[in-house]
Amino acid sequence: MPELLALFLNTRRPGMTSADVTRDLLVRFESIRGVLSTTATELRRFGGIGPAKAALLRAASELCQRSLAEKTRERPLLDAPRRRDRFRAVPCIRGKSCDGR
Repeated sequence: MPELLALFLNTRRPGMTSADVTRDLLVRFESIRGVLSTTATELRRFGGIGPAKAALLRAASELCQRSLAEKTRERPLLDAPRRRDRFRAVPCIRGKSCDGR
């Protein structure tokens, strides 16, 4: 996934490739989710990310959020008793069922 973000950003710093900058960005913000959920101001404090790249990342974050919202509206997770019962039947951590038994 870092390679995809590097292609998307296409940003460099002196002596560093786009992949290097992306790796540093992911370390700084801990994950792609961290990068996409931070503010534009915080992104601009990172070397190699100016106003345009920060706006691009914020726009990508908004697109991801809207896409997930649409997907959720299209297919409710537990919209029928059958699905709910299948969910409850899935074993949880330590061998307990998901409903606590």
